[in-house]
Amino acid sequence: MKTAFCEVALDQIRYSLVWEGHRALSTALSFRADDHALVITSAGCNVLNTLLAAPCRVTAIDVNPFQNRLLRFKTHVIRDHPYATFRGVLGLDGSAAVAEAIAEVLPTLPPPDRPFWRAFFDLHSEGLLLAGRLEQYLHGFFDILSPKLQAALGELTRCESREAQASFFDKVLDVPAFSDRFVRYFNNRNLSQGRDAHLYTYAPEHGGEVFYERLKEFVERQLARDNFHFRFFFFGLRQLNDVLLPPCYREENYGALRAALPRLEVVTAEAVSYLLSEQGASVTKAGLSNIFEYTSQADFKESIEALASRTGKPLRLAFWNLLNDQGQEQCFDPWRDETRSAQAMEQETCFYFGAIRVFRMA
Repeated sequence: MKTAFCEVALDQIRYSLVWEGHRALSTALSFRADDHALVITSAGCNVLNTLLAAPCRVTAIDVNPFQNRLLRFKTHVIRDHPYATFRGVLGLDGSAAVAEAIAEVLPTLPPPDRPFWRAFFDLHSEGLLLAGRLEQYLHGFFDILSPKLQAALGELTRCESREAQASFFDKVLDVPAFSDRFVRYFNNRNLSQGRDAHLYTYAPEHGGEVFYERLKEFVERQLARDNFHFRFFFFGLRQLNDVLLPPCYREENYGALRAALPRLEVVTAEAVSYLLSEQGASVTKAGLSNIFEYTSQADFKESIEALASRTGKPLRLAFWNLLNDQGQEQCFDPWRDETRSAQAMEQETCFYFGAIRVFRMA
């Protein structure tokens, strides 16, 4: 599949968190014990969450070897170290805990990996979750707000009903001091500080205005209080309750996650090509993140038609749209699962996504 990622230097960890919610992915794909699941690696969160859903096999795939390197590092810690160390490297207990955890982990890594991770944590002393290029950019927004607006965002997360939340946002935050700053900070030019400019090649919409409208829609339908991605977007690890963490980062799931690691394979490749290969013929469920955001409509259509005609097991796939709207055309009606897509959209995911689409190929 031709993708704008061909124009991007794959030389860094671009994402340290998966912004597509695990509940949305699970609802879209409904993993079963006999599934072979393919999941875009990104920061590894949804790969690990999929392991907890207990399909018989999980393949993590990414064109960026650094994202796969990040996942392999996480699986090393999960396999060989206690949960407290895992929390430490994630950054959930502060920079002192990061330093302590890394001092424990580094000697246990394969010798060729030690220089990379030593240098990485020298640069990112607050831990993995805050270290991605995108996350560093996103978290700069809170710091440019006035103390009054920072406090108002905090108050929004304490609203106990959607009605109260929407009313508070309308009266206190939907004002030029907040909205204009949000739109400017997240316009396409500034977004390139977090995501390479080539990744907007096929995007017809503009980030700041669109994302602000989606934020307004979000506060009317989901409680910010209970939404991990909302809180992490604005506050990072500040005010983050452990109950809100994705399942793969919770202590109660650590043993099950460790036990599931033998079912995981990590592949550096392009996902559609893999699905069309002999190795990919056994895949039954595919979580493709927003990879079709970076293709033309013609290439998207060609990819879907190829997947629909592939030789192998029946396939269900899910993908997210950000500033593109792939898959809405009538020609995709034979494969679109509108009911499952709507159910998935009701689940938690970051507010800035436009749609989740579920396709079924018999």
